[in-house]
Formats: sequence, structure tokens, C-alpha cells
Amino acid sequence: MSAVEKKVQNTMDNERASTDDASAKSVLTIDGAAFSYNNRYEVFSDLRFDLEAGKMLCLLGPNGCGKTTLLNCIAGLYKLNSGDIKIDDESLNKMQPSQRARTIGYVPQIINATFDYSVLDYVVTGCAPYLKLFARPKQEDYDRAYEALKQMQMDQLAEKSYAQISGGERQQVSIARVVVQRPAFILLDEPTAHLDFGNQLRLLELAKSLADEGFGILMTTHNPDQVLILDSDVIIMQKGVSSCICGRGKELITQDSLQNLYGIDILLEESEGANRNVCVAKGL
Repeated sequence: MSAVEKKVQNTMDNERASTDDASAKSVLTIDGAAFSYNNRYEVFSDLRFDLEAGKMLCLLGPNGCGKTTLLNCIAGLYKLNSGDIKIDDESLNKMQPSQRARTIGYVPQIINATFDYSVLDYVVTGCAPYLKLFARPKQEDYDRAYEALKQMQMDQLAEKSYAQISGGERQQVSIARVVVQRPAFILLDEPTAHLDFGNQLRLLELAKSLADEGFGILMTTHNPDQVLILDSDVIIMQKGVSSCICGRGKELITQDSLQNLYGIDILLEESEGANRNVCVAKGL
């Protein structure tokens, strides 16, 4: 091979490597996670699953099975009793707070308004992990925050007080804030809990679009129908059962599995109009 041919080959190899790096996606790994309150009441143990950026995963299960507790552990609010949580094989426990904030974004189910910010000022705080100490957000940060509000169809609230908007509006505005934060993974704890039916469907559509944009979405829900709407993977957690079941939602959500999970008669029927299975309460 001549010197010119070697140079061309090296250039092609470098371009291929650059393409491979660009296409590589971060992976969130839950590795044998266990948590208990006061080392007595075990919430879950030996949880194991992966979530790749650009994918959506729903946590489904009854009250008390540990869905919210798991999200709190991933967000760093609680500490596991054993096991680990990793991003690309690096433990979150070894990350600096700013690095962790650039990796994990969290929208809890209950959001209290601590400061009387305007909605736009609240959303722009999502830029904090990228600002130097005592630095103020720039105009481009406010522009990004406003675009995130438009994406949520909440831009009409930009100048309103965050403390005075409704719980459902606060939930949607907080998702705009986490979009501005630009983490690899977004944790959504019951994001439709305070929303009317129309906004529930809009939020599910948004969550799916965020996954399409490259965010890894981990979302808790009490509603198996939402998993079927999203056509996502699912983790089924059961109260008092240490292990979890992971797989495609449309394969794991069956009439028998739902009846075992919730202890009531539930029908799963094919809907031609919806072009999917739907959950129906038997006898109601």
C-alpha cells in the first residue's frame, strides 16, 4: 500500500470511528438494586434491568411495590442498601453532582413551589448544571427555556407565577425544565396523575417524542393501558416480590398477568378503533 493509499485508509478509519462514537448511546444499568427503610421494611431487592438512551421503559405495579422509591434512588435522593446504579458502567455514586445532573433529570409526582419564580425563570433553572458558580443564565438559555415551554404548549404561562399555576400545569412546566437540563435520561413519576384526559394523552405523546429525540425515558404508571398506548417496554413490579419482570409491554400485559398483579377481574380486549388491546373492568 502506497503512502497516499495509507493516508486515505487512515482517514476512512477515523471517519468510521467518529461515526461509531456518535451513534453510541448511553445505557442506564440497574444492577442488583435493593432498598429497605431502616434496614427492616424491604421495598425491593435484586432489581436488574437496562435502559438505553432513546428508548422508553414504563414501571408498572400496584401501590407500595417501590416504583417511586426506585426513581428516588436513581435520582440520588435515596441510597441503595445494596447493588448499584450505573451509566455506561460508571457508578452514579462516583459522579460529581453537576455530572449527575447532566445525566439524570427527574420530574417527581408531587412538586411544591418553594420560590415564587415566574414560570420562565423556573424553567431556565434547568440550565444550572452547565453554569459556572455565581454565573447568571444568558439570553440563549432563556430562549431555550421558552422553546421548551412551547414544546409543552405551556408558553402562554411564561410570565405567570410558578406558585400560582395548577398542579397539572406545574407538572408539565417541570417537564419543560428537565428538557432544558438536557440529561441523557429523564425520570417521570406518574406524570399524568394530575392531568385531565386530553392532557394525559398529549403528555404520553410528548414522552414518546422525547424518546425519539434521544432521551432515555423511565416512567412510572398505575395504568397498564398507558403502556399499551406507548407500545413500550415495561418493568412489572409486584409488592412483596423481590424480582421484577422486564420485556415488551404488549407481550407481558395479558389478562392473567393483570389479574395476578392487581387481584381483580380485568378484561383485555382487542379494539379495532384503537388498533390495540385495551383494558376493561369486568362488570363495571
